[in-house]
Amino acid sequence: MGTYYGEPILWRCVDTDENGSLMLADKIITVKPMDAAGDYNTGSHSRDWSRRESSGSGYWADSNMRSWLNSEAKAGKVMWLCGNAPDKTHVQNGYNAYDQEAGFLTNFTVNELQVIKPVTQKSYLSRHDISQKTTG
Repeated sequence: MGTYYGEPILWRCVDTDENGSLMLADKIITVKPMDAAGDYNTGSHSRDWSRRESSGSGYWADSNMRSWLNSEAKAGKVMWLCGNAPDKTHVQNGYNAYDQEAGFLTNFTVNELQVIKPVTQKSYLSRHDISQKTTG
């Protein structure tokens, strides 16, 4: 189901519960930073800005990774929920920038997208994020 850089993705069922099946890709398909460093401007970067200005945030709700994984946008058009794109100047040593890559879901057919079930993810929160709790 789905492809990445033209290669089909093989999925493995790793668990089944009341929410359905939890599927993980059989192999690592890419390595990307969860979040880019950024300026004191929007989203999670405005909380605890000194650390996040240099290394990004671990806050899932507005992370670059979540933005990319849930996007069907064309290359260079992904909406970054935190307001800071994962470009070469904002990821560690300029490696694995993905701001010009299409959203992950662009590689799935309409039928494949219809079988993906939205879930709520629980995350550990830093003291800066506790008051900002969201779902998704």
